[in-house]
Parts: sequence; structure tokens; C-alpha cells
Amino acid sequence: MTDLQVINDDVMGGQSRSSLVRTVAGLLFEGDLSLLNGGGFASFRASLRLAPDVTALQVAVSGDERRYRFVLRTDVGRGAPQYQAPFLAPRARTMLRFLAGDFVARFRGRPAAAPSLRFADVREFGLLIGEGQAGPFRVELEVPHGE
Repeated sequence: MTDLQVINDDVMGGQSRSSLVRTVAGLLFEGDLSLLNGGGFASFRASLRLAPDVTALQVAVSGDERRYRFVLRTDVGRGAPQYQAPFLAPRARTMLRFLAGDFVARFRGRPAAAPSLRFADVREFGLLIGEGQAGPFRVELEVPHGE
């Protein structure tokens, strides 16, 4: 895993802040979500390649019991959709399992027409928090792996 990148609403004038650091367990994503100036999201992305025969993704997560979206991208171009699956970040470390059908294609926050997700085509993964959840957030996760 390389190419860690934080993307917050400040790209559109918002004031949310976040950071992403590597930990012994994987990654720690934390910050403060602000709704000022039309803002309200924080996210990160990192490169990820999966084996061609992967049928499900597993990722261990612990956090603050807030709503997040697990994000996969098959095309890293600016106009490419993201495939998103919502989850609640449990306080205790929990293994989450995602099937391809759990993901919905979205572009700039709206549903998008796109081919069905194939894990073999994934190039990036990430997390997104938004949906009007102002305030501090914190989630720790392993890098996802296939099964």
C-alpha cells in the first residue's frame, strides 16, 4: 500500500480537517468534520490491488460508532465513479466482510451508472465520512484483504 492521500471538503471551500497515519494495526483516520461554508466531508484513499479470484473483502475496524462509507475505485481518473458501502464503526475491533453487491456506484455524492463492481478491477480503497455528522471522528482499520 502506497500513495496515501487525504481529501477533505476544503477542496470546495469547506473547513473539515483530517489526518491519516500508519499504525501497527494498519491506518488511523481522524479529524473534525465541519458543516461551515457548505462543507461536511473528510476522506482518504490509498492504492490497493487484489487477487483475481477475490470474492469478498475483509477489514478489521474499530472507531467511534459513526457512519462511514468504505470506498473502492476501479479507475483513478477524475471523472471515475466510486463504489461505496456504508458501515458503522464499532467501538471494539470487529472484522467486517463486504461482497461486491454491497457497493453502490456513486459520483460526487450521487448514484452513478457504472458496471457492477469486480474486486479484480480495484485500484484504490478509502473511507469517507459525511452525511451531516459534524464534530470529531476517529476510526482505525486494517488494510483490506480478499478472501
